[in-house]
Amino acid sequence: MSVQRDGRGVLKTEDLQLDLDGTPIPALSMSASYTYLGIGDGFDHVRRRVELAPALKQLKDDATALLQSGLAPWQVVKAVKTYLYPRVEYALRHLRPFQQQLEGFDRHLARGLRHLLQLPNNATAECFYAPVSRGGLGLLPLTELHAALQVAHGWQMLNSKDPAVRRIARVQLRQIADARHRIDSRAWEGRDEELCELLLNSQLGTSPDAPPKRRNGDIGSLWVDVQRHLRTLGLKLATAPACTDTGSEAATLQLRVPHHDKWLDHRTVLRHVKLHIKHRHWSKWAAMRDQGKTARTHGGAGSGFLTRPRGMWEADYRFAVAARLNQLDTHSVLKRRRLRAHDHCRQPGCSRAETLAHVLNHCPGTMDAVRGRHDDALKTIERALIASSGDRQDRVELRVNQTVPSLAGPALRPDLQLFNHTKKTVAVVDLAVAFEEQANDDPESSALARIAAHKRAKYAGIKRHLERQGWKVHCSMKAKAHRVRLRAVLITR
Repeated sequence: MSVQRDGRGVLKTEDLQLDLDGTPIPALSMSASYTYLGIGDGFDHVRRRVELAPALKQLKDDATALLQSGLAPWQVVKAVKTYLYPRVEYALRHLRPFQQQLEGFDRHLARGLRHLLQLPNNATAECFYAPVSRGGLGLLPLTELHAALQVAHGWQMLNSKDPAVRRIARVQLRQIADARHRIDSRAWEGRDEELCELLLNSQLGTSPDAPPKRRNGDIGSLWVDVQRHLRTLGLKLATAPACTDTGSEAATLQLRVPHHDKWLDHRTVLRHVKLHIKHRHWSKWAAMRDQGKTARTHGGAGSGFLTRPRGMWEADYRFAVAARLNQLDTHSVLKRRRLRAHDHCRQPGCSRAETLAHVLNHCPGTMDAVRGRHDDALKTIERALIASSGDRQDRVELRVNQTVPSLAGPALRPDLQLFNHTKKTVAVVDLAVAFEEQANDDPESSALARIAAHKRAKYAGIKRHLERQGWKVHCSMKAKAHRVRLRAVLITR
């Protein structure tokens, strides 16, 4: 781009007659712009800000087509992640679109997903943006995707392998500091790295050597956006200490996120900043008293169906997502929506409140389904134990739903007793399909922990009886203490 002013101060294009490999490079005026990978750039920042509007409109049209295509919900979510978001990532990294443009797409997508999953309008969107590893769909609003891309891009410039890029980034930050603060040049001499860190961490104004100006003529820029995003996301740049094991020296302007114990690098910075944002959405979801009561128990194998349903019916998928948000039409939920006057169970003779936990685990009218779910899971474990015991040289005996031999007193019947007569060991197993909910971050507050404590107390007499007879008894109710974990995700309607 080549422009200069004439004698009257009017801008005009000055053709410098430059060429690249024999091809002339066209001269651009002040109002013109060049295009790189389909993205225009130039001095006219207003033109660049509104340039993304057509792309976002096309993105919204494509999202509508996906939502109305008849694809399964998990297929729509995967298509949005794979085909829609990558189309605007480069543009969001380098452009500064209007916030309302991005928010408009986010509202459109959230509204479409609620309709696709048959969720009410008051269903939270936090589960859409929580990570899949914690029971969410793993999406991100475009507004926060834009923030993650800008933070990662700014960090990569500050830590670029090219010294020219690093120098340009620091000079730009110093110019912003001079425009927004009254910098004492003598006090900050030789402290450029510290100045950049304090500026991006929004802490420079607290220094007596850099008080903020009451008014400044600075304009918006990438670095101002990065400063705002770091403050909003609760992240700070810091100095990574030297590592004696690897021999690396101390490095300034480094970034670390709460869920990852290592300093980020060029390969991982964007991925972990995105994941940090998703964890923040999960925290908001878990803090909800009603819709978030089960959020702490989701994750791992229990959330695999969200992206890999493996033959699950669409109706069951929608049922499972709505159940996690406590949005199924139980009388308790309908009363909360002011659609019913009471929340009593619809089963004749049952006067308890009709909550989801009551329907799935405690209602006399559904007790046949509860027992069937328990027995099916027990048979699956029994078949696995029988198949594995055939490969052993030891003499093994499996007792299913039987009393313990020679035990006087109450006729307790653990679901499984696995006797190894060669090693003189016995494993006592009692299966409980508990309703997954957890009131706070303490693992002992979960329903599974409560039922485990009850089972341990119930079968403590069996454990003492077998130990007196010389058996080594394994009666732990904690899944994490077992070498093999069996998890069954069972949903009934």
